[in-house]
Amino acid sequence: MMVENGMWLSPQVLVYRAFSADLRPARPEKGRLVEAGLGDMFSLAKECGIKSVFGTDVVVNPRACADQNKEFAARLDWVTPAKILTRATANSGEVLQLSGYRSPYPGVVGRIVEGAHADLLLTNGNSVEDFTILEDYDAAIAFIMKAGVINRENM
Repeated sequence: MMVENGMWLSPQVLVYRAFSADLRPARPEKGRLVEAGLGDMFSLAKECGIKSVFGTDVVVNPRACADQNKEFAARLDWVTPAKILTRATANSGEVLQLSGYRSPYPGVVGRIVEGAHADLLLTNGNSVEDFTILEDYDAAIAFIMKAGVINRENM
């Protein structure tokens, strides 16, 4: 049904592994049930050809917010690094374009093509081979270009 209706999946992993202490006891219990089913969800999504993006939803827990980049490596049990990066960039750009005039970025996003609104990050190391470098983004990011303007250069 999702494929036929052009729906996208935006799964999250860390939100089910880090719970704020101020939540009612039922929330973590339900979260653990969801976490136990993540493998099945990723397998079914792949089997059915469901398009997916890189989603996070950790805004209720300050510690989880600080660890948000660990979401990349948290998915490695089910998804390859290259697929995770594609979902975080090109696929997310495709979903953003679905918002039409509400998008803050005119034109094409999420792709590196002439005329596209593209942000580029260069890392110190190969994030496809070692995703953990993305967890410490201050050390990992060597170069940032946003909308054609260099914002950071530590090369």
